[in-house]
Amino acid sequence: MSNSVWHTASRLRNHVNDPKLAARASTTRKDRVFRLSLPGRPQNSSEVRFTVKFRVGNDAPWKWVHREFSRGDGVLLFQSAFVKHDLPFYIDDIGDEVKYDEVMADTPETQLWSIQAPVHAAAGGTSGYSIHRLGFPTKHSHWFSLVRLWSPWLAPRHGKGRFSPDKEAVMAAFLRKDGLHVVVLAISGIDDVLTLLTSDPHGRVLIKGRNDAECPGTSRILVAVGKTFEIANAAVMYHARRIVTGYQACIFLNVWNIVRLYLE
Repeated sequence: MSNSVWHTASRLRNHVNDPKLAARASTTRKDRVFRLSLPGRPQNSSEVRFTVKFRVGNDAPWKWVHREFSRGDGVLLFQSAFVKHDLPFYIDDIGDEVKYDEVMADTPETQLWSIQAPVHAAAGGTSGYSIHRLGFPTKHSHWFSLVRLWSPWLAPRHGKGRFSPDKEAVMAAFLRKDGLHVVVLAISGIDDVLTLLTSDPHGRVLIKGRNDAECPGTSRILVAVGKTFEIANAAVMYHARRIVTGYQACIFLNVWNIVRLYLE
């Protein structure tokens, strides 16, 4: 099986016998795997698009992968050195009532923010609701989210460009064009507040809070930026665990103080 690659870095089509882009096929597998070495980083862009042209034999016609399998072009994103920025560098047009503070992350080369937004109090048996604008994820190419099908079930959603999950999400992640990953996690179960993520028609991320307590509540969100999805996701999960554990410990102490007063 022969193959060639077309990529936007040089706008040229490179064949396997071209030393600038050599493809080596494995000989120990039934399904052959081709490995290619790119000649350095692109000069004017961090993004390189490519597709593959192949044929099954020396006498067979050449075929394009995206035509044969209805696949879009592949994308390579080249990361630069990790440099810290403020949150609006990654999420633009943050709502006025949304407050954020940078906190220490437990993962390397990661930035982490704790975000809060107010939620209306419940009235009698009716929950209080609030929706706030978290903002536009800047310069992202792809997104991924975990949405709630119903209370006990989560399902994945993903897409390109405009953020538009079809259901409310508990987590959203964005792959930026500079190769960095932005992960947004909604925290629920603290002070009777349920927090979820939605979107508006323009692709902004919205914070939707439901408060079952008869006093004003707070929606809590964590946002992490890292060089991989795994690192950014670990950062929000570690910090969320710390928040929830602290809340549970506080409840335990309050209950214990009440019991102690009763016993006395």
